[in-house]
Amino acid sequence: MFIEGISKENSPMVRAECAFGLGKIGAQTFRSLLLALRDTVQVVKDSASRAILLNMTLEDIQVAFEENDHQK
Repeated sequence: MFIEGISKENSPMVRAECAFGLGKIGAQTFRSLLLALRDTVQVVKDSASRAILLNMTLEDIQVAFEENDHQK
């Protein structure tokens, strides 16, 4: 639901909240948050970057990518 919201929702505030929610889920949402960093609205970009910084470590992201080898 958060991924749909971040990519399809018209409201920037809803997209920003979805980015925050994706961060809480964990490193497996990193790719979606990277896409959110390209949003046209700064508040969405800020929310995505905060979600990454507050909820993920480099090690978490590496493990998530290793577990999804087909997505590299």
